[in-house]
Amino acid sequence: DFADELVALMDELGLRGTVFLGHSMAGMIGCIASLARPDLFSHLVLVGASPRYINDDGYEGGFDRGEVDAMLGAIETDFTEWAPLFAETVVGVDHPAAVAKFAKQLAMMRPGTALRVMRAVLTCDVRDVLPDVKAPCTIVHCTQDAVAPLAVARYMQHRLAGCAGGGGAASVVIQSSSHFPQLTAPKEFVRVIEAILLHR
Repeated sequence: DFADELVALMDELGLRGTVFLGHSMAGMIGCIASLARPDLFSHLVLVGASPRYINDDGYEGGFDRGEVDAMLGAIETDFTEWAPLFAETVVGVDHPAAVAKFAKQLAMMRPGTALRVMRAVLTCDVRDVLPDVKAPCTIVHCTQDAVAPLAVARYMQHRLAGCAGGGGAASVVIQSSSHFPQLTAPKEFVRVIEAILLHR
């Protein structure tokens, strides 16, 4: 549904051949949308993206099923208490200003909406999409990400072997302990994105 909305928005704006930058779940939304409408995308930049957040046999997604269930339960029980704790976990305790900024944004969500979005994201499994992606891709990931460990980036790069005409996905690792390099390493993040745009 999110991918359908993205395609509709791009059509409304008259966009074609775009460089799409998707963070976290938005990265996979871009991948799915590119299968339906390849004309809309010339390059996918996947920042901290993950096709599955729950560990599976031979796959490190970042969370056990019980951890996801506990997280969803915490959102449902007391969203106000959960939001700042989640912000600290995913942004990183070494970045208090960025944690406060994200926690403030998170707190503006309606609890029911937050629960629906988090359930959709954390329980999704779209690994089967990756081999079909043809648009050139660059994976941007942090060295330590509490939501999507570096193993996810390596898995994605392996599974995206067919993109860019069979050339596979490029990968850039940013030295930061966060799921949000745009907040915790903004200068390095901008440098990486500029390099992608200049050399694609």
